[in-house]
Amino acid sequence: MEKNVKILTVYHKEIDELRASFLLPLHVGSSSSVGTLRDDDGDNISHKNPTFNEMTALYWAWKHYEVIGDPDFLGLCHYRRFFLFENRKYPYYECDEFADVDEAAFSEAALQGVLSSNSIVAPMRTKRRSVGGSYASAHHKEDLFLMLDILKERSPEILPYANKYLDSDGIYYYNMFVFEKSVFFDYAEWIFPILDEFEEKTSFKGERLFISEILTGIYLYRLKTSRPDFVELPVIFIAGKKQPLKAVLREVKSNFKNKKSGVLYNFRPLILWLAPKKLMLKRRQRRVK
Repeated sequence: MEKNVKILTVYHKEIDELRASFLLPLHVGSSSSVGTLRDDDGDNISHKNPTFNEMTALYWAWKHYEVIGDPDFLGLCHYRRFFLFENRKYPYYECDEFADVDEAAFSEAALQGVLSSNSIVAPMRTKRRSVGGSYASAHHKEDLFLMLDILKERSPEILPYANKYLDSDGIYYYNMFVFEKSVFFDYAEWIFPILDEFEEKTSFKGERLFISEILTGIYLYRLKTSRPDFVELPVIFIAGKKQPLKAVLREVKSNFKNKKSGVLYNFRPLILWLAPKKLMLKRRQRRVK
């Protein structure tokens, strides 16, 4: 029997779209909508989008599940980053344009085939020296200490998984997933109180809460150990044209001015611009064996 699946495509400006019957574009972080669905309708945290990022879309979907059709499965992707619904060698792929995406790997039939035997879809993990070390080098190690303190009080049963995940060499990037409805509601009820407390207690006020990606990774890591209906799939990124250097330098300046995150992350646009494309692709394609 075919599943009713909705995968949110999160965007914040008018763009070309990858179109599919299961994709649901949702405009985030602004009351000036460029689409039919936006995250500032009804019960929402749209005003927190500068720090909560794509999590404001998930909050809106959680609180307006009937509006989006009460789907059997709810997922999240980004306007230039999507799942490929087939097994492949590497966790990460790139193409230049939306038209270059392999239609067979991004079809309703491929998605339904995956969900015929799985209730949870996660991105394939990318190999790093350690999850905790990777996060600390780009952001703030103090974030991890605070997160673990909050988990100890709010969710002690998940703390062992958190510690094992942070010590592991495979990271779940992107805050992407597809969950059956009951799993999505459990995830939302778990993560948003933690994020609210983290936002209140963090020493780095106003910075983007990249800790949400770590929390999602911990949640996925626990599911992977306990659910046989769990599958990891590759992700494809639509890279587009390389930006001019002046635009990249403006982005770096904006990152520091707006206190986006740690020093390494703030310099990230320039690092990506300078680094050879093949080298960065090879790094992103490192898989956990």
